[in-house]
Amino acid sequence: MNDKCPKPLDLVTAFLEGSEGLDVHVRGCPSCAGQIRELEADRKAFLAKHPFSSFWEGLEKRREKRSSAFGRFWEQVRSSGTLRAAAAMASVGVIVLLVSHRPNPPAPTPEILSKGGVDLGFYVASSKGGEAERGKSGMTLPGGTSLQFVYSTASDYPYLLLIGVEEDRTVSVYYPSSGTESASVAPGTHAKLPDALRWQPKTGYERFYGVFSKTPVKLDEIKRTLEGIAVEPSAKLPLPYPQASVILYRK
Repeated sequence: MNDKCPKPLDLVTAFLEGSEGLDVHVRGCPSCAGQIRELEADRKAFLAKHPFSSFWEGLEKRREKRSSAFGRFWEQVRSSGTLRAAAAMASVGVIVLLVSHRPNPPAPTPEILSKGGVDLGFYVASSKGGEAERGKSGMTLPGGTSLQFVYSTASDYPYLLLIGVEEDRTVSVYYPSSGTESASVAPGTHAKLPDALRWQPKTGYERFYGVFSKTPVKLDEIKRTLEGIAVEPSAKLPLPYPQASVILYRK
């Protein structure tokens, strides 16, 4: 650990919530990377021993009477005083919060509730042929990985231009699949783009920018803003449009 390493609780927060800046640090810090691996191993072991379904069943009973077994487990984790125990407690708290407040019907995300809120995410196809997994910005993936991008936007910004910028500043347009300006998308939350893509990077990383707008935006305008911009740390471009981005590193 060195002076630039995050505090232990900040590292746990980054592990639970995701932090692009700390992800970059962890890739170059063996000490922090080792702690992240330990946290991930404990998370998997915890979920294997206490699957999601068991929490829901216990909470149903808890509405009538507190579950003494769950109470003993909680006290044991709380009193252990270790960094990994803190991460496990936080994971339990998130699960309890989610299953205790199931919206019916599902409520829109905060981004959609606020004017101009947008989001960009993606799913990664499983190499074993199972269900796709939700991806996270900063992931390291091999070339040839299949990606399905999803977006969130309100009716205020019904146009989207999705581009990728590689380490050598090569620009690729992913939506629309062909053309020189943004195209319309249906307002929604975590809506899929029409086509998945097979990621074939030629350099060490690629940052994807989703630019949302009220009217179509020209690709040339986007390209001009890339001049002089350090792409890897720039989550947004200097443009007057709502944006969202993710970065992927090649394995």
